Amino acid sequence: MIPVKALEHHGQSVWLDFLARGFVTTGELKKLIDTDGVKGVTSNPSIFEKAIGSSDEYDGAIGLALKSGDRPVRRSVRTSRCRRHPACGRRVAAGL
Repeated sequence: MIPVKALEHHGQSVWLDFLARGFVTTGELKKLIDTDGVKGVTSNPSIFEKAIGSSDEYDGAIGLALKSGDRPVRRSVRTSRCRRHPACGRRVAAGL
Protein backbone atom coordinates (compact mmCIF):
# COMPACT_ATOMS: atom_id res chain seq x y z
CA MET A 1 0.00 0.00 0.00
CA ILE A 2 1.13 3.54 -0.74
CA PRO A 3 2.44 5.01 2.56
CA VAL A 4 0.42 8.23 2.24
CA LYS A 5 -2.77 6.25 1.59
CA ALA A 6 -1.98 4.04 4.59
CA LEU A 7 -2.21 7.10 6.82
CA GLU A 8 -5.94 7.32 6.00
CA HIS A 9 -6.45 4.13 8.02
CA HIS A 10 -5.08 6.00 11.04
CA GLY A 11 -7.40 8.98 10.61
CA GLN A 12 -4.72 11.21 9.08
CA SER A 13 -4.80 13.29 5.88
CA VAL A 14 -1.77 14.52 4.02
CA TRP A 15 -1.80 18.08 2.69
CA LEU A 16 0.99 19.54 0.59
CA ASP A 17 2.59 22.77 1.69
CA PHE A 18 3.52 23.59 -1.90
CA LEU A 19 1.72 24.78 -4.98
CA ALA A 20 2.83 26.12 -8.33
CA ARG A 21 0.92 26.58 -11.57
CA GLY A 22 2.99 24.00 -13.46
CA PHE A 23 2.37 21.45 -10.73
CA VAL A 24 -1.36 21.81 -11.39
CA THR A 25 -1.31 22.14 -15.19
CA THR A 26 0.92 19.09 -15.76
CA GLY A 27 -1.42 16.85 -13.81
CA GLU A 28 1.07 16.14 -11.04
CA LEU A 29 -1.29 17.44 -8.36
CA LYS A 30 -4.21 15.43 -9.76
CA LYS A 31 -2.07 12.27 -9.74
CA LEU A 32 -1.11 12.79 -6.11
CA ILE A 33 -4.77 13.25 -5.22
CA ASP A 34 -6.16 10.40 -7.30
CA THR A 35 -3.51 7.74 -6.76
CA ASP A 36 -1.35 8.69 -3.80
CA GLY A 37 -3.99 9.84 -1.32
CA VAL A 38 -3.07 13.50 -0.94
CA LYS A 39 -6.13 15.32 0.42
CA GLY A 40 -5.32 18.96 -0.19
CA VAL A 41 -2.90 21.81 -0.59
CA THR A 42 -2.17 24.72 1.66
CA SER A 43 -0.93 28.05 0.48
CA ASN A 44 0.12 31.27 2.10
CA PRO A 45 1.82 34.46 0.93
CA SER A 46 5.32 32.98 1.37
CA ILE A 47 4.50 29.88 -0.69
CA PHE A 48 2.84 32.00 -3.35
CA GLU A 49 5.78 34.44 -3.47
CA LYS A 50 8.20 31.55 -3.93
CA ALA A 51 6.07 30.10 -6.76
CA ILE A 52 5.92 33.46 -8.54
CA GLY A 53 9.60 34.27 -8.04
CA SER A 54 10.98 30.89 -9.09
CA SER A 55 9.51 30.74 -12.60
CA ASP A 56 7.82 32.69 -15.37
CA GLU A 57 4.60 30.62 -15.10
CA TYR A 58 2.70 33.55 -13.60
CA ASP A 59 3.93 36.37 -15.84
CA GLY A 60 0.94 36.23 -18.17
CA ALA A 61 -1.63 36.15 -15.36
CA ILE A 62 0.10 38.99 -13.53
CA GLY A 63 0.23 41.06 -16.71
CA LEU A 64 -3.49 40.50 -17.33
CA ALA A 65 -4.37 41.39 -13.74
CA LEU A 66 -2.34 44.60 -13.92
CA LYS A 67 -3.77 45.52 -17.31
CA SER A 68 -7.35 45.00 -16.17
CA GLY A 69 -6.76 46.89 -12.94
CA ASP A 70 -7.45 43.88 -10.70
CA ARG A 71 -6.37 44.58 -7.16
CA PRO A 72 -4.96 42.87 -5.28
CA VAL A 73 -3.05 41.15 -8.06
CA ARG A 74 -2.06 38.23 -5.83
CA ARG A 75 -5.70 37.26 -5.19
CA SER A 76 -6.60 37.56 -8.86
CA VAL A 77 -3.70 35.35 -9.95
CA ARG A 78 -4.05 32.70 -7.27
CA THR A 79 -7.79 32.24 -7.76
CA SER A 80 -7.48 32.13 -11.55
CA ARG A 81 -5.08 29.20 -11.38
CA CYS A 82 -7.57 27.12 -9.43
CA ARG A 83 -10.73 27.98 -11.30
CA ARG A 84 -9.35 26.45 -14.48
CA HIS A 85 -8.21 23.11 -13.08
CA PRO A 86 -10.43 20.18 -12.08
CA ALA A 87 -8.03 19.05 -9.32
CA CYS A 88 -8.75 22.29 -7.49
CA GLY A 89 -12.03 22.65 -5.76
CA ARG A 90 -12.83 18.97 -5.79
CA ARG A 91 -10.68 17.81 -2.92
CA VAL A 92 -8.30 20.73 -2.88
CA ALA A 93 -9.48 23.97 -1.31
CA ALA A 94 -10.33 26.66 -3.84
CA GLY A 95 -8.65 30.02 -3.74
CA LEU A 96 -5.11 28.66 -3.69
